[in-house]
Amino acid sequence: NLKDSVKKELGLTFDDDGEFYMDFNLDFLKYFGEIEIVHKTPASMMEQQSSNRKYEVIPFHGAWTEETAGGCLNDIRNFVKNPQYMFSLTDPDPDDDEMTCSVIISLSQKIKKEKHDIGFRIYQV
Repeated sequence: NLKDSVKKELGLTFDDDGEFYMDFNLDFLKYFGEIEIVHKTPASMMEQQSSNRKYEVIPFHGAWTEETAGGCLNDIRNFVKNPQYMFSLTDPDPDDDEMTCSVIISLSQKIKKEKHDIGFRIYQV
């Protein structure tokens, strides 16, 4: 349980607005087998933007084939066969003092008839 002072500092309230919290290990894993995270598309973000901030979409298209399907990190020799992409983040607004940059990374399967478990890892180089 969080102390009231911590809840206040975090802005944590318990309003009846549909938002809720649960313990990942005790509750989430007990009731759910998978999670799907949906995010705004860059097009909708651009429509709703209220600043001069620019959004950019950089797609990387690839596929896991027999030669490039390395599996998970349990087998490091094969893991490095997985497709790898490098990108750099730069300050999106050089006119302000903030040195932050947001990024949304999405991994999807184009073929819907047979779903495979997929995942990704992000490393700082």
